[in-house]
Order: sequence, then structure tokens, then C-alpha cells
Amino acid sequence: MLMEQIDRWSGPAAALGGLVWLFPWARWPVEVSDATGFLMAIVGLLLVIVGLTGLYRRLLATGQSAMTKPAFGLAVFGAALVMSSAIAGLATNASLSGIDSPSGAPILLPILLFGGMLLTILGIAGMGLVIIKQRALGRFSFAPMLLAASLLVYVISIGLAVGDLGPESIDKIFLALVVICWLIFGISLSTSREQPADAALSA
Repeated sequence: MLMEQIDRWSGPAAALGGLVWLFPWARWPVEVSDATGFLMAIVGLLLVIVGLTGLYRRLLATGQSAMTKPAFGLAVFGAALVMSSAIAGLATNASLSGIDSPSGAPILLPILLFGGMLLTILGIAGMGLVIIKQRALGRFSFAPMLLAASLLVYVISIGLAVGDLGPESIDKIFLALVVICWLIFGISLSTSREQPADAALSA
């Protein structure tokens, strides 16, 4: 029953999760407090994990690949690391921007954040390659790879913005692109016809 609900709601969960996770960093149209932002990130990432689980189940339903399980594990572990950075940020009263955080804020937070992002990107890209090969999402089979690419560009844009190597708003531009790609990814899960069978998980 739980897996059936994940199959049904993974698309909306992915679309909403990507938006809720990243909304606090957009600071538009409403700027939220640091604590609220971290809470939103935690909720959003939980929804993202539901979406990734739905994608994994879709892959299992369309055929086995040696890459599927490791890629799914990487994506979920990476999302969990990003979530742990948000939980730690909430617990230590860190700032969303990472600037002007209390001296007690762990230096480990940016490592968890960016390390988790990179693992998530690798995991989604791995599943995306299998999706394209199996055409598991029909005409939207490109969506996971597009999402992985947008996340990678966003991470790079953050580095450029922090290092003053690009326009001040460059990370906001790519943040909007990532949110759009999460929406496309969610739509791809919702509209694809394949319905995974519960028995596939035992394979």
C-alpha cells in the first residue's frame, strides 16, 4: 500500500519538493527567516526523496540495470546529506547564506551541503542514463538528465557567486532554472504510463 501511494504521488512530491527545498534561497517574492528556510529545506528534501523513490520504482518496472540501485543509493544518500546540513543549520542557528553564522556553527555544514549536492547529481544522472536507454518516462525520458545538468550548473554558479567571478544574480538565475527542471521532472513521473509492481522491489 505504501509503495502504491509513492507511485501515485511521486510526481507531485518531486515537483513540490524541489520548489519548497530551494524557495528560501530565492528570497523572492517573500524572504523567509533562516530557521523557516531550513525547515522548508528539510520538508522539501523529504518530498524529493519520495520523488526519487518513485523514479527508482519506475526503473525497476521497465527492466533491470546494474546501474539502477547504486545510482538510486547515491541520489538518496546525497539528499540525506543535504538534509542533515539543513538540520544542523537549524540546530546551530546558522544563516541560510552561510555568512554571519554564529561561531559555534560547524564548519562541516558546507561540506555536507555541497558533497550531498554532488552525490545527488551523480545519482540522478546515473538513473537518467538508464531512463533514456529504457525510455521509462516516454517522451519525458530526458527529464532526469536535464534535472541533473541544471543542479550541476546551479552548484557551479554558487561557487562563481561566492568567488565574485560572475554577476551577483547568476545563482538566482540558475536557481529558477533548477526549480523549472524539478517541475518538469515531476510532470514526467506523473504522466508516464508505466506502473511499477510491488514485486519488482524484491528483484
